Amino acid sequence: MGTIEAYARAKRLVGDDVWRENALSWIDDFNREHGHGPTWDAFRCSDTVWCEPWEEISPATRSTILPVLASRGYLDGMRTPYSMCRSKRSESAKPQQASYVLGVEEVSFGTA
Repeated sequence: MGTIEAYARAKRLVGDDVWRENALSWIDDFNREHGHGPTWDAFRCSDTVWCEPWEEISPATRSTILPVLASRGYLDGMRTPYSMCRSKRSESAKPQQASYVLGVEEVSFGTA
């Protein structure tokens, strides 16, 4: 897969709300567990971040995805080791709760 295709695929993944929230949540969880942000390699090599088997995502796409997330304002701390984190803009846009009406009864639950 060439660079143009990798960039296009990375943009599609970042544009996918479900994938993006899963990836950002993985970064949030890493920060909570370790007390610092993940390295780019930790993110690229985590098989739980990707929507397809890790082996099927090209190395070029895995390398391109973080700069795309950062350029779109979803990540901060990209230039300092171990400081990668969800951006404040992304945090404020994160859905906190979803409500659904089932019949006449409303059920609310967190999206964690």
